[in-house]
Amino acid sequence: MSPVCHGLLTSAKKQNWQGRQDMKKLKQIFKVVVKAVAVVVILIVALNLYTLWSIRPITSISAYEKVLNKRWHTRLVKHFPKTVPPKAEKQIFFYRPGYLQAGSTIELRMRMPGEFIEREIIEGRKKAKLILRGDQEFVGNDDTVSMICKSRFMTFPKEEFQSANQLALLPGDFEILLLSSRPYETDPISWNHGDCSGISVSRKRNEVIYWAEDW
Repeated sequence: MSPVCHGLLTSAKKQNWQGRQDMKKLKQIFKVVVKAVAVVVILIVALNLYTLWSIRPITSISAYEKVLNKRWHTRLVKHFPKTVPPKAEKQIFFYRPGYLQAGSTIELRMRMPGEFIEREIIEGRKKAKLILRGDQEFVGNDDTVSMICKSRFMTFPKEEFQSANQLALLPGDFEILLLSSRPYETDPISWNHGDCSGISVSRKRNEVIYWAEDW
């Protein structure tokens, strides 16, 4: 074989070998990229699942004390009972954790003896910033208070009562006592964010609903 042909053949072999090495490197890079994308996807899915789990509503009455003491602002729930009273009947608890722009809600609904209900009404009226019936549509201005803080009661689903007023929060036998409300901004007043709390009481049903909301 002539030196020229030998040189050409050697060069071709070197190029072929280099090509195979480049292909191996590309395959390795591709595998690394695929693994990195897979890790990112898994992390995103895991984060979404954790978020859904962490903001799930809690309705077990056994969780009431823990939620009240560790997951809520003391100022907003100071009117709540520290524990579920022994005489309470038909207890319904609802807690929805807040997340990002989503608001947080806590409610405790229960039936109590008449004297307890009467005491809550008397004490609540002394402290209330606003008093209205459950089926009364609120009309006010931002200088007083905004009832957007209670769009509806989670412990009293709509199917439990009928009302001609589609905006009713509760049946007419309930008295809603707004104990506190605070807008996020005060100059000028803005209710885009804020918080509020209160109680709703019915003599007819001997029921009370303690509630607070932060959004």
